[in-house]
Amino acid sequence: ANYDLTKFNAVIFPEGFGYARTFGKTGMGKLRDFASDGGVLVGLGAGGTWMLDKDAEITSARPVGEDDDKDEKKDGDKDTK
Repeated sequence: ANYDLTKFNAVIFPEGFGYARTFGKTGMGKLRDFASDGGVLVGLGAGGTWMLDKDAEITSARPVGEDDDKDEKKDGDKDTK
């Protein structure tokens, strides 16, 4: 499919599913390039969480509260929760 995003400065993804499958690797690459060139990607609910998937390779951002370092705690570190 041909995705011409040059006419846009933002793309909004409403709540929904199937975006990664719909865009495929080619489309996700174009979205990644769009964002790298200053375009804004906004996702509402599940319309945004798919972009966080490492396979999408669109962003290195992670949801607030996700602890990527939880497996790297050193012995003696105390959990404050």
